[in-house]
Amino acid sequence: MPLAEIWYELWDVVHPRVHQVLGGQSALMEEIEVELHRDGSPQEAHFSFSYSPLRTSCGNVVGLFCACAETTKQVILRREMDRERDMLSQIFEQAPSFIAKLDGPAHRFETANPAYLQLAGRRDIVGKTPLQAFPEVLHSYVDMLDTVYQTGQPFRVDGARVTLQRMPGVPTEERVVDFAFQPIRDRHDMVNGILIQGMDVTERNAALTALQSSEQFLQSVLGASPDCIKVLDLDGRLQFMNTGGRNVMEITPERLIEGLPWTDLWGSLDKTAVLNALDLARRGQSTEFRAFAETLAGNQRYWEVRVTPVIGTDGQPQRILAVSRDISQLKRAEQEREHLTSELHHRLKNTFAMVQSIIRYTMRYATSVESAREILSGRVHALAGAQDILTQSIGGETPINEVVESALLPHRAGDSRFDMRGPAAMMSGRQVLGLSLALHELATNATKYGALSVDTGGVVVRWHVGDGGAFTFGWQEHGGPVVTLPQRSGFGSVLIETIVATYFDGSAKLLFDPDGVKFELTGTIATLD
Repeated sequence: MPLAEIWYELWDVVHPRVHQVLGGQSALMEEIEVELHRDGSPQEAHFSFSYSPLRTSCGNVVGLFCACAETTKQVILRREMDRERDMLSQIFEQAPSFIAKLDGPAHRFETANPAYLQLAGRRDIVGKTPLQAFPEVLHSYVDMLDTVYQTGQPFRVDGARVTLQRMPGVPTEERVVDFAFQPIRDRHDMVNGILIQGMDVTERNAALTALQSSEQFLQSVLGASPDCIKVLDLDGRLQFMNTGGRNVMEITPERLIEGLPWTDLWGSLDKTAVLNALDLARRGQSTEFRAFAETLAGNQRYWEVRVTPVIGTDGQPQRILAVSRDISQLKRAEQEREHLTSELHHRLKNTFAMVQSIIRYTMRYATSVESAREILSGRVHALAGAQDILTQSIGGETPINEVVESALLPHRAGDSRFDMRGPAAMMSGRQVLGLSLALHELATNATKYGALSVDTGGVVVRWHVGDGGAFTFGWQEHGGPVVTLPQRSGFGSVLIETIVATYFDGSAKLLFDPDGVKFELTGTIATLD
């Protein structure tokens, strides 16, 4: 049959080649695409033709030899491979994850996608080893690459922190990455490279850390709060209680309280305020109340409670928030304040009574108005000093040594002038006032006439406390002028020997020995007025 009829679909392409071959030249056509009618329908086909002239022994061309091979499958397969390669190239280029291929045992960069180059700060890395491309990277990462190359085992790390210089001339920065080193094998199953693939998760990690910190902060705040924070359903049953609340309510960790009616935690006490607060919360109203309730260990507490409705998206109460604060100390403080107010009233009455006595007796024994003014000023000043000590010790007791040191402080020109020793026992407010006034009188007289009027003089002060509060106090002057018995006794002597002694339920003696004035007080100390 004529060739033009057999290859009519190709005749326009083949015809010039046929004439070329019949003219004595060979012709080659590779992978010619043609649409052939096969099985009743046009189909894509590809052929390769080789035309050679056939010659006689004289060399004349009398025909041609055609070798034809259909390459349709190979072309289509290659096209699919090219399409897949293009697709993989697009994935490689557009992938949000960073990808790089390392070649050989030196791990030289063969290629890297834009995400990897962005992480690397757009630096030129192709053909370089990791340490050449990233001199700031730790050698441990290179050791990991060596291990993967040598063992053929992949390596993966999540949340690794790497320090990179993203751009030339700028400081390094820390990035958080998830990455994997995957060995690449040749046709002999030998490792000849490594694929690096991963994600820069710095921002995600920061957001996750912030979220976790926020949750941990909220949990820590709720846990650290000393308040008992509870979430109830509308029936008043417990759905949540913070750790601080369990602690203050003395609820053991193993005790299950979820679903327990809140009213059960109030024991057998009056629950009217609790039920009223729950009813108001169901109607969308907040309320506060104070009441006593026992912990689960049976210890009574005084609570300040605020109950608030938790409003849902529909504007209606969905749950109830109840915050109970243990104000037992505040309650005790109120009670103590009432007690202290009463104590202050009592002390003020005692102080005013003593001031009245000091004024009355000072004026009675004074020899002149000027003398009375000076003596009265000193005694009131001593009384004020004692009152300062009492003010600081309200609700408690006052150590004897503080009373002695405070009363003698204005007369101490040097530590060597006074030798004071005795136990740090406690005494009541009235005794503080009395002993302070006695020491003031003794020190004033010693400064004017006795041992403290000369540089060589001094005073020995001793006190002792025995069983049952038995108390002795002594004052001994030495090194001063020769003492003579005064011609008349003043209010100071009366105060020292009579009034002060009554405060100690005992007796007192003022002795005018030639070597120095002595004062001896015996009685009982008390810690209550």
